[in-house]
Amino acid sequence: MVLDVLIKIKNEMDPSLTFRRSCREGICGSCAMNIDGCNGLACLTKIPSGSIDSNYVLPTEAKQREDRYGPASLGHNELAIPKAAPGHAYAKPT
Repeated sequence: MVLDVLIKIKNEMDPSLTFRRSCREGICGSCAMNIDGCNGLACLTKIPSGSIDSNYVLPTEAKQREDRYGPASLGHNELAIPKAAPGHAYAKPT
């Protein structure tokens, strides 16, 4: 089930991963999420065999922050300006 994979990732790979869960039996709805484009319960949604890529590396929070704000190696007197989302008022037209 999707919930089992999420728990495994949190316990063994990325402790910063967060999600809600409670009964693990499809009763409470606590683990409801969008899974592969459809709303469902992580505790009831099966993962088709062969669909897990063990070589995929999840982006870490630090990497996501670096992608948005620039490298963490900036000095205290350097300014890192966040990248604007496409279509944002500060974004340069392409």
